[in-house]
Amino acid sequence: MATAILAEPAATPRILVIDPAPGDHLASILHRGGERVAVASRPGDLPEALTHHRPEVVFQYKMPGFRGATTAPMLATPGLRWLHYAGVGLDHLAPWDNARLMVSNSAGVLSDFMAEYVIGAILSANIGFGDYARRQVAHHWEATGWTGVKGKTLLIVGLGRIGMTVAERAKAFGMKTIGIRAHPTPAPHLDTVLATSELADIIGSVDFVSLHLPLTQETTWLFDAAMLERLKHGTILVNTARGGIVDEAALARLLARGHLRAAILDVFAQEPLPQDSPLWSVPNLTITPHMSDSVSDWKSRSAAFFLESLDAYLTDGRPPNLAPPERGY
Repeated sequence: MATAILAEPAATPRILVIDPAPGDHLASILHRGGERVAVASRPGDLPEALTHHRPEVVFQYKMPGFRGATTAPMLATPGLRWLHYAGVGLDHLAPWDNARLMVSNSAGVLSDFMAEYVIGAILSANIGFGDYARRQVAHHWEATGWTGVKGKTLLIVGLGRIGMTVAERAKAFGMKTIGIRAHPTPAPHLDTVLATSELADIIGSVDFVSLHLPLTQETTWLFDAAMLERLKHGTILVNTARGGIVDEAALARLLARGHLRAAILDVFAQEPLPQDSPLWSVPNLTITPHMSDSVSDWKSRSAAFFLESLDAYLTDGRPPNLAPPERGY
């Protein structure tokens, strides 16, 4: 644990930053808070930091192994009023008492970049770049015909900031767009918005599927074997949401059968993906290590958004992007 000692603005509350790799991206926060800011870089540092620093505010970056029951003591810390997460999904947190603690996320900060990942993945798989990479390794010259994405249908499951940005980018390529959300209401850049209960009925008629759901009790294994079997032949699936939403074994079987054109997974039920996982060898499956939001300056962008949220907290007591514990995102 490290504590910065700088000029101390009187209005700044005591802040604990949880960051496994602190660096220059924290300079603005340290300058703002001075000695009222402490930094914990390991899970083992937290008990001492919470006891001795007594934070009113916690700003948490992703930390391996810091989830579920491990987070419960922090959430119960006396005097802690607000926790802000430098990501979106809050399923790593234990349930919190909404009467005494506010929890917010950084939804929207990296939406543009994640949408680029999704559209890039769809374009690459649709053209067949993966096939050509394998042929290059084999020194095999063979062209395969392909059709463009214009006029094809993209199903976006989950219409938060990222899903909405994906819809906007897809429209630029002339795709038809269908959105799925719990409460279906019309939305920009979407031709149709349907309820989650209608997912099984529509999924067999689309060309591409992109997942942008939080991991909740309702969404866990939403794309089980039965749902995946409904996908039509040649569908491309992209998951940048959470691994526990998709039955990976069932997906692997569909890819091995050649039923799906391709799948691109950035998230997995177990992360890091074990070296002996059979997924590494599944044909037409592209694996990326949960990096769809890992732009080079993501930590600085998240720190800047935290400071904006801190201003709102100090002004009216309510930062943006508050998440109710029963929803978890």
